[in-house]
Amino acid sequence: MIYDSVDNLKTYREIHALTKVIDYIQANDLCKLAVGKYEIDGDRLYLMIQEYVTKNPEDARVETHERYIDVQIMLDGMEYMGYAPRSACGDPVETRPDEDFWFYDTEVRYYEMANNTCMILFPHDAHQPQVRYQENRKVHKAVFKVHV
Repeated sequence: MIYDSVDNLKTYREIHALTKVIDYIQANDLCKLAVGKYEIDGDRLYLMIQEYVTKNPEDARVETHERYIDVQIMLDGMEYMGYAPRSACGDPVETRPDEDFWFYDTEVRYYEMANNTCMILFPHDAHQPQVRYQENRKVHKAVFKVHV
């Protein structure tokens, strides 16, 4: 897991899988994109612009993906993102391999996702997105899915 400011993403260009994500961010104003899915390189790289109301921790699921890296960027709003190493999660409580989801019932550590904050989550990173920060509120977020 990498937790950083979007302004520092260019420093991760050495991670080959992130090169097209960084190029796309530099060429586009993510805040101006409408909610929806944007294919950048077919199913190898796509972007989802999301708006939703954050959830109570008990209503947000801890998940992993095997086929994709997530690059999650908070565009407007604030939420907590839970994190735990997948190796500490035990067996999944539910799997949806066709949708690339493995869900866990595990403890996580929370990180503040504020405007211009990003998290890069690899297949070995369990994460719990959409958790409320202080109160449930609407957020605007970008999620890049990078095939590995």
